[in-house]
Amino acid sequence: MKRICLFAGYDGKGIIEDYVLYYLQELSKVSDVYYLADNEVKQQELEKIIPYVKGAYGYHHGKYDFGSWQELINILGWDKLSEYDELILTNDSVFGPLCSIHNFMEKVEKDKEWDLCGINAAYDFHTWHISSYFLIFRKDAFLSDAFKSHINSVTKEESVKKVIEKYEVGLSRKMIEAGYTVKNIVNFRKNIYLSWRDFVKAGSPLIKRKIFTDEMFLICRTSGWEKFLKKYSEYDTSLLHNYVNQFKSSLRIFRLLGNRTFWDYALKGMIRIVLTKERKLIRIFGIYILNKYNYDTNKIKQVIK
Repeated sequence: MKRICLFAGYDGKGIIEDYVLYYLQELSKVSDVYYLADNEVKQQELEKIIPYVKGAYGYHHGKYDFGSWQELINILGWDKLSEYDELILTNDSVFGPLCSIHNFMEKVEKDKEWDLCGINAAYDFHTWHISSYFLIFRKDAFLSDAFKSHINSVTKEESVKKVIEKYEVGLSRKMIEAGYTVKNIVNFRKNIYLSWRDFVKAGSPLIKRKIFTDEMFLICRTSGWEKFLKKYSEYDTSLLHNYVNQFKSSLRIFRLLGNRTFWDYALKGMIRIVLTKERKLIRIFGIYILNKYNYDTNKIKQVIK
């Protein structure tokens, strides 16, 4: 199996964190990795990842992750991509892998019936879709007109919300409409932020770094994270120290008082009610009173059962 991985990065300080270095190292064991950051990257930082990547770039394009993947495809060309059996798209918004990447990929490959798969299915904009922080395409899918037109359509957007709606949600919809089989890998129907511990126990090889930020650390109950990961994963938790420690401060609670994003998340985390054909959810203070789902509305299936 010959795979290519396009890795989207971003760091406002122009550095590549230890956890990203490890993720690239692990990905290089199962794929040829190409890295592009949506920011200028210091040369000494790029040199750190050279042993694990086939190409490394850093410049501001302002199109977020899908823009970085688009830029890499433009650099490499579709003929280069056609040399590979599978395409992995991922980014630096996650910590992991929490387990052997070889074992994880072997489990995924046992299912021969998917064309595009991702770690989890999410419900946004009144539809199910595959989260885009880790995607795997088989050859017919990533060389399809549907995918090519989607990636070529990426442009600067006014907000992250618009990016998610057009490019993340839109990707699943376009691939399904084109007749491709789209599946999620981990059988998980809760919020991957609020219930991140359960997500790990369910078999996810990745967790979102956002759970440690000012906006999320209280809501996601990240206290005791290191002890938990040491018990339920193979991950070297020291890789997270630099990232996690930047948010630690005796004034952290006070910073949250004027943080609008925190209050938006907090209110959503306390009470969440969704009653649609695709999703029936009532969650109060993290407790799921009702949690039903209907994937048939857009035909997303499950890889690992």
